[in-house]
Amino acid sequence: MQVDPNIPVFDGKETYTLDDKGRVTVPKRWRRKDGKDEEYHLVPDSRGRCLRVMLRPRFDQFAEDAKSQLGLDLAKHRLFMRNYYSNSTRVDTDKQGRIAIPKDYCTSLGLKGEVLMLGTGDVIEIWNKAAYAEFARTELAEYQVQAGGIGL
Repeated sequence: MQVDPNIPVFDGKETYTLDDKGRVTVPKRWRRKDGKDEEYHLVPDSRGRCLRVMLRPRFDQFAEDAKSQLGLDLAKHRLFMRNYYSNSTRVDTDKQGRIAIPKDYCTSLGLKGEVLMLGTGDVIEIWNKAAYAEFARTELAEYQVQAGGIGL
């Protein structure tokens, strides 16, 4: 598999503050290295816990994987696609590297003030800090089992 060196790997954790207009800065190390405009797709987590932010290729891959990975028949695939696309939105970074998060996403996910941005490889997750702290407590034990299983 050939890797495009201009496409960043989203890794680590960053704390940023949403401004009054719902904008948050994408960390510089998570931006394209070639300076091209960046188009992101915002998709709320299916459980309403966080906002997933992804570049176009990953957004498209989720849609392609839905039918084969989930084993959906045609009607369920249409249901998934309808909701996946209608509940997502496309945003571009501004000159300062910020993205504007729509108000309805901020309200439903409790995103205000300081937010936690997690790099998860090919997806950025934006969390309410308190919600992530609670989620992380339940997730840590499972991660330790999985990581130990591969010798990490």
